[in-house]
Amino acid sequence: MTEETDGGWSFEEALARTSDPGIWDRYQAEKRQQTPTLPDLRRSLVAGVLAKISTKLFAAVPKTMKNGDGRAMLDRAALEERIANEKTEEIRLFVPLNAPNAAECLNGQGLAEAFQQCVLDDPEVTVLLDRTGKRPLIEGGRCPLGPCIDYHWPLDTTASNFEYRLLRDGLVSFGDEPRASRELVALSEALADRVRAIRSLLVSGKIQGYGLSTSLTESFVPARLWARKGLSIDVSSGDLCQGDDKGNFQPLWTGIELRSAVAQAIPHGEPIQKAAAPMGRRRPKGREVELILGGKNIDVDVSGCKAAAAEVARHMKCPPSSIEDTKALEKMVGRIWETIRKTS
Repeated sequence: MTEETDGGWSFEEALARTSDPGIWDRYQAEKRQQTPTLPDLRRSLVAGVLAKISTKLFAAVPKTMKNGDGRAMLDRAALEERIANEKTEEIRLFVPLNAPNAAECLNGQGLAEAFQQCVLDDPEVTVLLDRTGKRPLIEGGRCPLGPCIDYHWPLDTTASNFEYRLLRDGLVSFGDEPRASRELVALSEALADRVRAIRSLLVSGKIQGYGLSTSLTESFVPARLWARKGLSIDVSSGDLCQGDDKGNFQPLWTGIELRSAVAQAIPHGEPIQKAAAPMGRRRPKGREVELILGGKNIDVDVSGCKAAAAEVARHMKCPPSSIEDTKALEKMVGRIWETIRKTS
């Protein structure tokens, strides 16, 4: 497998890490023998990755705009086009918590829901759970770090903690130390990475937790609080808890919902003021399109006008309802993008 860059994987590494184990192992075996069915298996693997785009995996490439930095997100259509044209060198694929748009993905989700979807249902984690046979240990959100059924996931846990407990099925063992398989080590590292990623997003303030505090008032959880030692997430309730030396947990905030810091900073319906283009001289629809292009990081040079317009339409209050309206939107996206490029 290739080395990670900026938290992402190459397309080939994403295939290896997130594909169905049975199909991947068969593909590797037939690849060594160069069997006639190899292309069909390859197509099945690629289709599996494409099915995860925008839900379980996010694709991105370097921005192409002048002075552009960061990455431009690709939707499934744009990714399929690049794969068909064999232009996959610059593509990086990300799991939700490591994606450039991670805060946007988490916005509006409950803490328990986000943890389940982005940590326990992470595409790499689920593959490794199947390979190691450890899926029952996290059934229903259970944490495998203790001998008893518990749903509190410590935020300061490590890969070594996971490896020790998963190797012993959560129990203390005596006698000869069992040896961890490569897959179990990878599972432990993946779980620790996802827990660390969700905590980092909360500590950084990119995503904020909002819930009921111990004073029975609804408020945001201070970003610095997420860095405190001994904190855990109760996946059964979405509570942030503080643990003590006796193994007891005291809720600090309950019923937490995650909110993007960007979404909180920009009131709904207010335009984002960008120096890139003269929005004030546009008609309302043009202003809406430009706002979506900027707010959703849509790079028309990367995805093309047709795919970009389709992505813009998904976020419009009144999307095009006819072929003529769709073509008009594609032309508008092209014109606005040219203005943005000239003034960037």
